[in-house]
Amino acid sequence: MINLTEEMCALIDHSIEDGNPCILATSSCTGELTIGYRGSMITWDSNSLAYWERGTGKSLSHIENGNSLAVIFRNPKLKKGWKFFGTGTLYRDGPIRDAVMHKIPQPEIDRDPNRTGIAVIIRLDRVEDLIGTLLMSDK
Repeated sequence: MINLTEEMCALIDHSIEDGNPCILATSSCTGELTIGYRGSMITWDSNSLAYWERGTGKSLSHIENGNSLAVIFRNPKLKKGWKFFGTGTLYRDGPIRDAVMHKIPQPEIDRDPNRTGIAVIIRLDRVEDLIGTLLMSDK
């Protein structure tokens, strides 16, 4: 069962403020990979992360096609970090999109002045520590 800890939630929700943005990796059906920082990454609920996608690159099509993804968080000062695995759902409009937008750190939303971004909810199926030890799983 996935049940993000209070510590995980606090560190991820403040990751951009602390200078430790999360990194998102996605892959296509054919194995094409892409990776990039996501400063807007937050915890959504006890078993999900969320972020505000401003780009129109490969990550969106990978997520839209239901492919697996990974998020890594590391705070070197605190010597804390985790790897999160799951799948994402895109919200281009509607109440979930609006709710995510209102929860994203203000500096990240300010980078999207026209509010054209897409909310992404990542339903987690596995959480590991940074050396790959399984901490949580929904399987």
